[in-house]
Amino acid sequence: MIPEISVIVPVYKVEAYLPRCVESLLSQTYKDFEIILVDDGSPDTCPAMCDAYAKKYSNIHALHKENGGLSDARNAGMTAAKGEYVTFVDSDDYVHPAYLEMLMQGIRQGADFSVCGFTEVYDGNGIEDLDTSRISAACVNAKEGLAEILYQGFHDVSAWGILLPASLARKYPFPKGKLFEDLYTTYKFYLAAETVAFIRVPLYYYFQRKGSIMGRRNEAFIHDLIESSDQLVEACRGKGALIEQAAMNKQFSNYCRLILQPSELEDKHPEQYQRIVDTLKRARLSVLLDGRARKKNRLAALSLFGGVTGLKMAFRLKF
Repeated sequence: MIPEISVIVPVYKVEAYLPRCVESLLSQTYKDFEIILVDDGSPDTCPAMCDAYAKKYSNIHALHKENGGLSDARNAGMTAAKGEYVTFVDSDDYVHPAYLEMLMQGIRQGADFSVCGFTEVYDGNGIEDLDTSRISAACVNAKEGLAEILYQGFHDVSAWGILLPASLARKYPFPKGKLFEDLYTTYKFYLAAETVAFIRVPLYYYFQRKGSIMGRRNEAFIHDLIESSDQLVEACRGKGALIEQAAMNKQFSNYCRLILQPSELEDKHPEQYQRIVDTLKRARLSVLLDGRARKKNRLAALSLFGGVTGLKMAFRLKF
């Protein structure tokens, strides 16, 4: 029997967290789904754990491959997926029992795909009791939805917490070997769609742990954040004033991040550093006067009238 949803779970060095993730999926109130555990060449006991789950549960499948990174694992999962729809869950995260049910509710209301809220968790189990009868999916224009995402008003650019038609997901595979693979990719889903359903309730639990990929500030981090931010702005050009301004705001936020977080950007890449500073200075007035920009961005824009020194001083003061 072909499942309606395929849940793709990339697995790499998460033996301490995988059981919590899988158990949260097995506890779903919606039942017509398969779980694809993609062992990305994990050097620990994860491969054996994946096989054990697949042996015990008929709707769990274990896929083993050489290590290729998160994007490659997700893409491999999409190739193997049998469902009409796909969703991505990172293996150190977990989801509410109503996660699939509520996301599917958005699809059934006529949206091209669905997105739910998330909450950051740091230890233990953060699942809250929710009255699902009070949860609703609101269908919005996909480009307006993307603008809200880029303005950082809801969800994030992350690929998790989204239920997509498998055909749409396969049309835009994740870029292998890149950090910020979600920023490179997810905006394309919105630009290709007409409507999206927003479920404004945190049904996805985003676990914060030391040693994660996003905790590193190396050359790849710098290059990929710049490149993905620039590609976003370019892709949104000509799509209307709202979406162009939203993309510029997201780039502004990412560029501020590069200036503020410790890295060797200024020393090793002075030309790129200066281009980022020049871009921030050009954008500061527009961001400051943009009523849709989040307060943190507008305050950063105001502080930039004092140059990079002003921005760093404001950051130290925890604006």
